[in-house]
Amino acid sequence: MDINSSGNFVQQSAAGAACVGVLQNNPGSGHEATVAIAGESKVVAGATLSPGNRVQSNASGQAIAAASGDMAQGIVKQGASSGNLATIVLQPNSGQVN
Repeated sequence: MDINSSGNFVQQSAAGAACVGVLQNNPGSGHEATVAIAGESKVVAGATLSPGNRVQSNASGQAIAAASGDMAQGIVKQGASSGNLATIVLQPNSGQVN
């Protein structure tokens, strides 16, 4: 998730872009979003994730392993295969992956 110029949460649409959190619900238009900004969160894996992987989002908002030089958004606690739920420790903009 990102925050737009109106102060509203919006889906991050650029792969690897900085994010401020992970959407926790599925709000309809005009309804409030619940966004986790730190701590543990479930995420949809966009590729196979293993415990210890540092993650970023892809253009669809799914978690993928961050490559060297990318900004990590969290660390995988419980891995998953693509399309399934993984658990991460969310640390938005937690640093560049070496």
